[in-house]
Amino acid sequence: MQFALLDPGKTEHPAEKWVDGAVIALILANTVAVILETVEPLYQRNRALFDGFERFSVAFFTL
Repeated sequence: MQFALLDPGKTEHPAEKWVDGAVIALILANTVAVILETVEPLYQRNRALFDGFERFSVAFFTL
């Protein structure tokens, strides 16, 4: 069941759309975060936020 949610077109389960949307949104958010981390003053002020978001993302993708 878990893998079927990640394979497009395999199921019509409502959770499939949620999982797809969450993965796409998290990928986009990570792209923006990596870009923003290159702005040193912004990164220094929000280091804890960036680090926390990175830990959350790694945990999400690991699951």
